[in-house]
Amino acid sequence: MNASVKFALLFALSVLLSCEDSPVGSVADSIVITDKTSYLSQEDVIVTVDNITGEELSYYVCSGVRNAPYMIQQLAGTKWEPVYAPICNGLSSYCCRSILQKEVTRDTISSQYFTMGIYRFEYSFRINEERKEFYSKPFEVR
Repeated sequence: MNASVKFALLFALSVLLSCEDSPVGSVADSIVITDKTSYLSQEDVIVTVDNITGEELSYYVCSGVRNAPYMIQQLAGTKWEPVYAPICNGLSSYCCRSILQKEVTRDTISSQYFTMGIYRFEYSFRINEERKEFYSKPFEVR
């Protein structure tokens, strides 16, 4: 297995293992915002990252997708379980891009990733050489 494939697999594994049960409503929630709190099962979700941290947010570009990679998590009982995370191919993945101070980015997330349930988004950024996770507030898909 070549080095780039190993790196891609290790990155994907680290993203999955980095899931933590952060408290809902933490200060970090304020930079990741969904356009609504409730969606119908066929609706796409618009998620915004508003960099109000006062610092540059750096992230790994995964498989050539220019926007910051995210993980979709679903509430299962009292735990957040990963439902989707990008798979980095190692060929068009690289470090790093940034969201500058006061910059806003938006993504439209396809309804194909959601069934009925409660979800949130997790974004992982590097700020001053330290990794930090940011979460959206939970939202419902009906």
